[in-house]
Amino acid sequence: MNDISARIRTSLSAGLFFFGLYALLPSFFVCLLFSLACWMLMVEWPRVRGELRAFTFLYPLVPLILLIVHVVQWRAVSPWYGLYPFIAAWLVDVVAYFVGSRWGVHHCWPTISPRKTWEGVVGGVVALCLLHLVLCIFHCTTYPWWYMMTSAVVVAMVAMLGDLIMSWYKRQEGLKDTGGMLPGHGGLLDRFDSVLAVIVLLKAAEVIPGVL
Repeated sequence: MNDISARIRTSLSAGLFFFGLYALLPSFFVCLLFSLACWMLMVEWPRVRGELRAFTFLYPLVPLILLIVHVVQWRAVSPWYGLYPFIAAWLVDVVAYFVGSRWGVHHCWPTISPRKTWEGVVGGVVALCLLHLVLCIFHCTTYPWWYMMTSAVVVAMVAMLGDLIMSWYKRQEGLKDTGGMLPGHGGLLDRFDSVLAVIVLLKAAEVIPGVL
């Protein structure tokens, strides 16, 4: 219960600061994101990369660059879409965590992530589908509803795949978390792993039609 309480407190305080800065001072938000990216690359990533040297300059460097480019590209044109990688990934993560904690029975990949359950997976997918439905209802997108529902499933699964990839990295090094900066959550990479996977998907969809 203490872990859940710490997780909720950190989520609320950090979330208000993070999204509030984006809304009020977007330039400072970009600076913050750049600083967080540097911390993840120089402090947390070396802890989990182990002997996998081939990926040292590819992951998470490339996704972090894409993430900053995405925010700069969209924050003035479509503010909600500039935040979409964060909102989508963290919504899936939070709902999957709480649904899995409350009703989870069937574990997905216990050797990689012992607490991940299929019930949590379903909860995360449904949550993002509801968000996409809201976007359709309020005409925040020109895509048809069936496309938005399909893309919600794809994005949710990719977000959870990103989380599993980071969990696999950590298991290789015998780590539970990438750091302790966020009480109840671990390190920044523990919270950005899903975001990094989502931004790669979004940028691939922009370059290659039909990916999403």
